[in-house]
Amino acid sequence: MYYFVITIYFKKCGDCGEKCTHPSGKCSGSCTDCLKEIQYHHSDGRTEYDCKNMLRYYTCHTIWKRCSEIMYALGTIDLEKYPRFNILSIGCGAAPDLMAFNKVASDKKISYTGIDIAIK
Repeated sequence: MYYFVITIYFKKCGDCGEKCTHPSGKCSGSCTDCLKEIQYHHSDGRTEYDCKNMLRYYTCHTIWKRCSEIMYALGTIDLEKYPRFNILSIGCGAAPDLMAFNKVASDKKISYTGIDIAIK
């Protein structure tokens, strides 16, 4: 059996430097602040998920939270009634919904299509 170790190095959150894509042209120094600008529609703030640092932060920060919420919801349903799942996920991001289905319904046939915007 072989084991592979993948190490990913992230810049410090918010350390975008000259590559900052914030509409103001200046890095706020906080990926959390940028996410709030998008999610709460702050005027003159960030409106798109077009910063790779912010996307990495968002994914690592929220994917297991979303997955566990969906797993909890799936736990309230009798999954034995369903032989397969056809899932269309709009705004799927890193696919925490697929992670949840794979965890709680691994013995079922799962067909998954995820649609999301791509960053530049």
